Amino acid sequence: MGNSCYNIVATLLLVLNFERTRSLQDLCSNCPAGVFRTRKACSSTSNAECDCISGFRCLGAGCRMCEPDCKQGQESTKEGCKDCGFGTFNDQKRGVCRPWTNCSLDGKSVLVHGTKARDVVCGQSSADLSPGASSVTPPAPAREPGRSPQIVSFFLALTSAAVLFLLFFLVLRFSVVKQGRRKLLYIFKQPFMRPVQTTQEEDACSCRFPEEEEGGREL
Repeated sequence: MGNSCYNIVATLLLVLNFERTRSLQDLCSNCPAGVFRTRKACSSTSNAECDCISGFRCLGAGCRMCEPDCKQGQESTKEGCKDCGFGTFNDQKRGVCRPWTNCSLDGKSVLVHGTKARDVVCGQSSADLSPGASSVTPPAPAREPGRSPQIVSFFLALTSAAVLFLLFFLVLRFSVVKQGRRKLLYIFKQPFMRPVQTTQEEDACSCRFPEEEEGGREL
């Protein structure tokens, strides 16, 4: 009899625990996969809490939806992310656009103009400057990256080589043209030049006259 009562009580406890666990599972809602993540798991006293992954932000009570974060220089509206209007800025991924700082209200000048993502930078006021102090000058704009010194040196060397080659070509062409003119003048003068007798030819001619005289004498 005692064992039968114990079995009945144990069975009832198991049934009650099972029903409680099933009801708890029915009440818990899991965070949808994708852009959601579980911030707090479901427990016997509270439901699961969801959050958005990095790069997204929650919308509505209980984070019912996730939408992408806006960029700097934008603000979130019902239609989505919208660029800040002129005279306003937002330097965060969340939040709203705020108006630029009015430097003239404090008697200051604008040192750096504002943008959609940056506020205006004010300079010192005239009262803060001592008589001998110089006025604040705005920082020089960043120089755009130009050609490296190696590239400039390469182009200079290439240009110098091209100039030297051109000069060499001109000198060579001038010398060839000059030699051609000399040869041409020599060819034209050749028909008009008188033949010059050599010394041997003149001696041969002078030796013939005595032989003729001796022959005449014998006759």
